[in-house]
Amino acid sequence: MTQEQAILEVLALPKGNPQRGRILQLLASWKITLELNDPTDDAERGVLMVLSQAYLEWEQATEERGIQQGIQQGIQQGIQQGIQQGIQAERQITLETLFKARFGAIDESLAAIVPSLMALSAEDYTQFLLALPQLSQDKVVARFQAQKR
Repeated sequence: MTQEQAILEVLALPKGNPQRGRILQLLASWKITLELNDPTDDAERGVLMVLSQAYLEWEQATEERGIQQGIQQGIQQGIQQGIQQGIQAERQITLETLFKARFGAIDESLAAIVPSLMALSAEDYTQFLLALPQLSQDKVVARFQAQKR
């Protein structure tokens, strides 16, 4: 069996074959080495021609893996961002509902501190919600206006 035939057999392996990718990587490396050594005879040039196809397939598979990884990372980041936006929207609605129930309306001073309250850690936010029934509007506003400064 010639080197060209062996390379063609590798190229004929099913794309899902786990060894195919590793062998293509080795063949791509071999192609680069041959090119650097400037093939001089027809046999080396023939091998290089067949290796070019192996290199192209390896390059395409590598690009596809990179694209898939990028898509997965994008999906994960999108999910995380969506969760954070959902949490922030829920916090804003909860605060506005509680302020209306506790103080009757949301005036400018209460509206101004909502972003600070939304930025609290989960623990601090929960502590604030538990303390809210005992706090006057002036105390709530004073406490969180001081934190904004």
